[in-house]
Amino acid sequence: MSDRKLFTGAEVERVGPARPLGRFSDFVVDQMPGVLTRIRRGDGTVNEIAVRVEPMIRLIPRPIFINVPEERDLALLDMLMVDAAIVHSGGQTSPELVEKIEIFANRTGRIPSLTHEDFFFVNPLNEDPRTFTTGRIGRSELDFYEAHRRTENVLDEAIGASMGALDGLVTGDEERAFHLIQKVAIGLDDFVSIMVDLNHQMPTEHFHVFRQYLGVNPRGYKGASGAFTAGLPTIDLLFAGDRLFVYFD
Repeated sequence: MSDRKLFTGAEVERVGPARPLGRFSDFVVDQMPGVLTRIRRGDGTVNEIAVRVEPMIRLIPRPIFINVPEERDLALLDMLMVDAAIVHSGGQTSPELVEKIEIFANRTGRIPSLTHEDFFFVNPLNEDPRTFTTGRIGRSELDFYEAHRRTENVLDEAIGASMGALDGLVTGDEERAFHLIQKVAIGLDDFVSIMVDLNHQMPTEHFHVFRQYLGVNPRGYKGASGAFTAGLPTIDLLFAGDRLFVYFD
């Protein structure tokens, strides 16, 4: 798998496992995608997930005992992926796992549900990626996360350039402002190109398979979606300013 190429042509080199919850994390990465495949085929049931993780839940440490913040975030991602796998396969997450999720979410200051950012900023895509699917669909799922990580990085650079351009206009440095606005335009072109490439090269049926696990959480939280990215609204606000609200009247 270390020679696998993304649709962009970039190589993914597996550096080493990132398993903050030990056997629980091992299950998420190495076994759960296969279990979900069997469930979708009708060869397995959601109870298989619950039975496998139940003895591991009691071994999950409190977040205070995980010293590295990035590992706490990843531990929460692993638990949330199991939660999503269970509920979107027709099961019900155990109260013990829900409690652990809420404890970690409180500790990290976020909602106890999967977010858009989890899959490309928390998920160690290059070292030890998490996916719900396997095989060709799993490769498409990983490409999907990688593409969104790239677009967020592009938007972040465009936002920085936009703020620099505004500063240039305020200080009278129009040449600098013009240069930075051109940089923003190039960045937005890159954003569109990445999404167009993904749309053209990833089979739609692959998307529908893994997208089901990113849906609305039954406890009332919306699922992970690119609709929640802050990058594009920020660009709109920086360029349109107070005129932005006119477009929504």
